[in-house]
Amino acid sequence: MKKVVLMALALGLSLPAMASEKVIDMYKSENCGCCSLWGKAMEKDGFEVRTHVMNDQALSALKEKHAIPAGLRSCHTRLPVI
Repeated sequence: MKKVVLMALALGLSLPAMASEKVIDMYKSENCGCCSLWGKAMEKDGFEVRTHVMNDQALSALKEKHAIPAGLRSCHTRLPVI
């Protein structure tokens, strides 16, 4: 009986982590349309995309905060869901 309870508890605790693997937070420029296409492609692949529209200054600050190298920056950024 203890094994069943422990297994159920372990599974229950891991479900939120498994669910968050399919969620994407996408931060995108308010001035670009291609970001929406990328988001739709991710949804087609089974991800839930949470879109955050930002002005260019705020988006640049977000990329600085997360130390995204200048050569890898684009009009949209995907950050892991925590």
